[in-house]
Amino acid sequence: RLPVEEPLSRLQRATGATAAAGMGAASLALLVSPARFSDVWPWDVAPLTARLIGVWLGAFALAYVWALWDGDWRRVRPLYLAAPVTGLLLALVPLGHPGDVRPSAAAELALYYALALAVAAPGLGLLARPRARTARRLAESR
Repeated sequence: RLPVEEPLSRLQRATGATAAAGMGAASLALLVSPARFSDVWPWDVAPLTARLIGVWLGAFALAYVWALWDGDWRRVRPLYLAAPVTGLLLALVPLGHPGDVRPSAAAELALYYALALAVAAPGLGLLARPRARTARRLAESR
């Protein structure tokens, strides 16, 4: 294990854990029972597509678990940078394809947007850069 040079902040750990839990739970549901998951998704999802989404979400969940275990901001930063863009793109899917969304899917959409928010949440960790570290880096560069 490599030494931690710049530890994750509490906010980065909390948002990473939220993302890992949300994506991990959705991944398991998609992989274990894609047909039942389609019932709580805002549009119909074919079983193979559900499994592909499950693998994608599971890979991200494992990446966040690794990031929390590793704990070094410099090594996990790219994962946190991708989060807000990925969450935003997920949120835009139903808006770009409203004809595919079930007419009575308000609760399902709420669940979907909660997942999109969990995916985007680590982006908040980008705001959590302690000033002391920034000041120390500036002093070291001089």
